[in-house]
Amino acid sequence: MKKRTKHNVLPLPRLLLLVMTLSACAQPALPPDVPPPDAPPNTAPPAPSPPDAPPVETPTPTPEPEPNAGWTPLLGTTLGGWSPRLTHKGDPNGVFKLEGGVLRILDVPQSARERGYLVTDDTYRHYHLRFEYRWGEKRFSESKRGGGLLYHAAQPDELWPRSLEFQLQEGDTGDLWLIGRLTAETTVSSTTAETPQYRKGGAPYTTKPRSYAQLSKSATYEKPGWNQVELIVTADEILHIVNGQINNRVTNPRQPTKSGKTAPLGEGRIAFQAQNAEMLVRNVEIKVLE
Repeated sequence: MKKRTKHNVLPLPRLLLLVMTLSACAQPALPPDVPPPDAPPNTAPPAPSPPDAPPVETPTPTPEPEPNAGWTPLLGTTLGGWSPRLTHKGDPNGVFKLEGGVLRILDVPQSARERGYLVTDDTYRHYHLRFEYRWGEKRFSESKRGGGLLYHAAQPDELWPRSLEFQLQEGDTGDLWLIGRLTAETTVSSTTAETPQYRKGGAPYTTKPRSYAQLSKSATYEKPGWNQVELIVTADEILHIVNGQINNRVTNPRQPTKSGKTAPLGEGRIAFQAQNAEMLVRNVEIKVLE
């Protein structure tokens, strides 16, 4: 009886695994840009190469105007260009003196007190004037501490000369006084009030030709300490501005003539009053307008 020879037979699962592995190795590798056979066809056209883009041009920023452009100091290190108009010739008592860039008005003892004004030698027509003021310790009456800025001041140098006044007075800064029978047009809250009050959009009004005619401010904007005052004079209007707020406005200032008629008043000198109290003024600057 013959003996059977034993053969090594792989189990079926291992056999199938071997066959699949050998088949995979036998397939050639596809190049990277060829899709596999089972991938859907790519129907989109190839994207064109972008043209060379022009360089981006950054616009040069427009420079902001300098805050002090066009402004000229009207008071420098001396009182050159200004002249005192007081009872005494010149100013022997120092009613007006400039110290450290600050104009000190009536910083004098009671015995040296005078009334008058410090006036520019030049005349001005259309301009924007600005300065700061505050009250000192000396006062020469029980009334409100007061002074003023005169503009369009004419000859002769009287006390007070024909001019318009931007009043600087406790509680009244911004009031307009027309001195020497001047007139001007404005709008007011009431045309029948004894002292008319400016009001934007109010009733049209022409001031009365008096030696001293008052147009009250529309509101009070002054504060303790330093206050900023601005005066803008153009061909169309005159503005009184206190701490950035308009509180008075007139147009068409006119002056009497020898023939009894009136004529436009469009220019004149600028002056600071010495009235009844010590006042300090600084940063006086002007911008001439076309």
